[in-house]
Amino acid sequence: FKTLLLQNTMNLHASYSGEYNLKLEEFYRRAGMINLSFKKLESRRWNNKCEGIRELSQMNVQEAFNDIKKCIRHNHSTLTLEALIGIIRLKGMEGLNVLHDFNEPINDWILLNILYEIKNTNFTTVKNFSDFLGSSNESLVVLGLRLIEVFNQNQNTDRIREMLLSNNTKNIKTQATKTLAKLSYLNYS
Repeated sequence: FKTLLLQNTMNLHASYSGEYNLKLEEFYRRAGMINLSFKKLESRRWNNKCEGIRELSQMNVQEAFNDIKKCIRHNHSTLTLEALIGIIRLKGMEGLNVLHDFNEPINDWILLNILYEIKNTNFTTVKNFSDFLGSSNESLVVLGLRLIEVFNQNQNTDRIREMLLSNNTKNIKTQATKTLAKLSYLNYS
């Protein structure tokens, strides 16, 4: 019964916003559904963990942050993706800070999903993504360039031009070129 109630509560929460969502979040806690989500997060099975992360982050359970953060280094890419998206849902733009310690390459599928989640979330403030450009992790540099493009952060154009002239990888130079073209600042002088 609780499983069905949880599924219906999640569906309603996804369909509504504002005060109704706040009431659904309160109901989720008071009815003990939060415990089901935490049990899923503690499961050994990656798919259960994903479901728990999705539920906890959708219901804005801030106290789940540290447990979700532990999953970003999992060897299953789907779980890594769910954890990163869960962190972004819980912490907003500040959630991206966990990526600064990420040394492993992030595959394109995960990057695209992170971008999708960020584009479809209403943030009150948007940080400057230039800090990603100095990363030693190529995939984070590419993510930074894509975020700069999406949020039209023209203040980074000089730095991106410098990246084209330096010894960066082909992947970084390609994305830097696309970003500059999108920002309408590509000058071949």
